Amino acid sequence: MAVDGSGELLRALKDRKLWLIKPNVEELAAMGEDAGKPAAMSDQEVVRIGRELSRRVRVVIVSRGSAGGYLFIDGSALLGQVELFPSARLRSSVGCGDCLLGAFIAAQLRGDDVRKSYEYALAVATAAAMDTMPGQFDPAVVTELLGRTSVEPVE
Repeated sequence: MAVDGSGELLRALKDRKLWLIKPNVEELAAMGEDAGKPAAMSDQEVVRIGRELSRRVRVVIVSRGSAGGYLFIDGSALLGQVELFPSARLRSSVGCGDCLLGAFIAAQLRGDDVRKSYEYALAVATAAAMDTMPGQFDPAVVTELLGRTSVEPVE
C-alpha cells in the first residue's frame, strides 16, 4: 500500500507495515511526538525521522518542494535534487506531489530500481512544476531533467 496523506491518517498508519508513504516536511513533523509544534525541521531531523520510519515502512519519500527531497529505504537515506537550467521557471506546485508519487510507482512497476525510480519521479515532479496546468508535464522536459537529476547517499 502506498499512502500520500497528512495529519491523523499518517499518524494512524506510521506503525503499520506499508510499502510507501510520501509526506512532505510539514507532514513528517506532524507525525512525530511534537505534533502541533511549528514544523521547522532541520535536515538532520528529517533524516533521523525518515530513517526511523523506513525501518517499518519499506519506502519513505519526503518532499521538500523546489529543494528536492529525501528517499529512505531500510534505514538508508538518499538526497534527491534537480538542477534547473537557467531559463527554467517554476509555475505551479499544485499536483507535483501526486506526479512524484505516480512517477515513482510507474517506474517501480516497469522494473526500475529504487534509485532510478526516484530520479524519474523527481524529474517528472519538476517538469510538472514548470507547466501551468496542475499534474501535466512535457515528456521531453522530463528527459532533459533526468540528466540534471542527482540522487546521492546521505551519510
